[in-house]
Formats: sequence, structure tokens, C-alpha cells
Amino acid sequence: MLAKNRLKAFSRLYLLPFACVSVIALASGCNSNSTNASDREANQNTDSQSNDIELAVVSDFAARVVIPTYELLVEKADELNKAVETFVNEPNDANLKAAQQAWIETRYPWEKSEAFPAFLTPKAIALC
Repeated sequence: MLAKNRLKAFSRLYLLPFACVSVIALASGCNSNSTNASDREANQNTDSQSNDIELAVVSDFAARVVIPTYELLVEKADELNKAVETFVNEPNDANLKAAQQAWIETRYPWEKSEAFPAFLTPKAIALC
């Protein structure tokens, strides 16, 4: 059961971003080298449309996943900081448990956000 839950968590955390980046990579790699002028013009139009699609995918991914994850990370890190300060000022079992729980809750958005820099390709950055 634990393995199944970890697989679901892994799928949500890493497979969606990987899928988005894969779509961008595939879309950007589908150019052909044409020598015909009308083909080049058609390719330029397709490239423009492709860039528009890539920008939409990257923007949507950032708005739905990246930004909320970083906001949650900041919130949880602040809670962790407060819990640790409380424990340092009043070391007891209850405050230790609270600090430990805050650490656990902070790890989820931190681990999720660790994958984001891997997807920041120069092309994705240029689209933003």
C-alpha cells in the first residue's frame, strides 16, 4: 500500500512536469529543412504557431504548478522557522514534535520544487 501511494505521489510530482517539457521538446524538434520558398514561409508560420503553443504550455505550467508550489514552500518554511524558534526558546517534547511535523510538511513542496530547475531550458526561459 505504501509503495502504491509513493507511486501516485511520484506520478503527480514528476510525470506531469516531464510530460509538459516532453511536449515542448517534441514540438520544437519537428522542424524540416525545406529549400522551397513557399515551404520556408509555411515553416515560419508553423514555427510562430509552435512558439505560441509552447508559450501557452510553459505559462500554464508556471501558473498552475510552479508558482503555487513556491508559494506553498514559502508558507511552510515560515511555519517551520517559527516552530524551530519556539523549540529553541522552549525545548520540550511538544515543541519538538511540532518542529518535526513542520519539517515533514515543508518537505513536500520543497521536494516538488526541486524538479523545476531541471526543466528551465534556455528555450523555455526565452518564452517567458
